[in-house]
Formats: sequence, structure tokens, C-alpha cells
Amino acid sequence: MKTTVFALACGLALVPAAFAAEFQPYPGATRSDELTKEVRAELAKARPRARLLYGDPEIYTTKAAFEDVLAFYKKLGAKEFMLATPWSTGPHEETIPAEMIDGAPPGGMKFEKAILILDDATEPYKSTCWVEISYPLAGKKEGNKIGSIEEITGITYVKKKEPLE
Repeated sequence: MKTTVFALACGLALVPAAFAAEFQPYPGATRSDELTKEVRAELAKARPRARLLYGDPEIYTTKAAFEDVLAFYKKLGAKEFMLATPWSTGPHEETIPAEMIDGAPPGGMKFEKAILILDDATEPYKSTCWVEISYPLAGKKEGNKIGSIEEITGITYVKKKEPLE
């Protein structure tokens, strides 16, 4: 019996990401009902594919450093998905042009961003459970520009019924 339990335990330890990482809010982070409502309202107006990708996201905020939040989710077993954008300037860095942000300095603004997948999927489009971490937190768009910028770390938790095909 002990041999069977030991063999089972060793076998389970060798199965890599067969089990999904369970979402947990970052310690001390709080769910923002206001931001969650805003994001869901924006998604309701967005392209259908964006709505399918994000489902019904929940937004959490924390004063913790971006790196600490990223390390926390990696420690839970989340897999990082690197996504290059036209504004990517480093592995976790985007520089958004000044003309896209209300009141931004001439060189634009730097944002830190990471996407972490909590299930067995290889990318967020195929995932039903993932998080996006960003610092600073970009506020609601005003016209074609990002309005307010808050010096806090945002955690967008996405849980969907089905992956995007």
C-alpha cells in the first residue's frame, strides 16, 4: 500500500501542467466593482471577438509592485504568454505614444504588462482562465484617448466558459 501511494505521488509530481493553477487574488488586492463594471461596459460595445476573449472579467487593484504580483502568479504555476504589440519596448514593457494618452509627456508613457495563463492552454485565446497584470493602470478612454492613469497595479482576471477558437 505504501509503495502504491509513493508511486502515485511520484507519478503525479511528473505530470507538468496537467492541473490548472487556481486563481487567487494577489494578497491585499481588492476587487474593484467600479472598474469591473466599466470594463464590462466597454466590452459590450467592442468587437464580438474581444468579448469572446475577455468573457466577464473581474478587475483587482493593489499598491504592490508589478514584479511582486508577477512573481506571485508564477509561483502559483501560471504560465507566462509573451505578446508583442506595436508598442512593445521590452519583455514586460510597452511605451504608448503621447497622442494616445490625455495629458501624456511628449515621449509617451511606459506601462508594464504581463499575461499569465492559469489552465493548460498555450495562449489566452485558447484559455478559459488567465490574468493580465498591468502597471500603471490605464483608465477609461475619453474619445480616442486613454483618460486617467492610476499609479497602481491592475489585475484583470478572465474566466470563460469556452476558449476562443
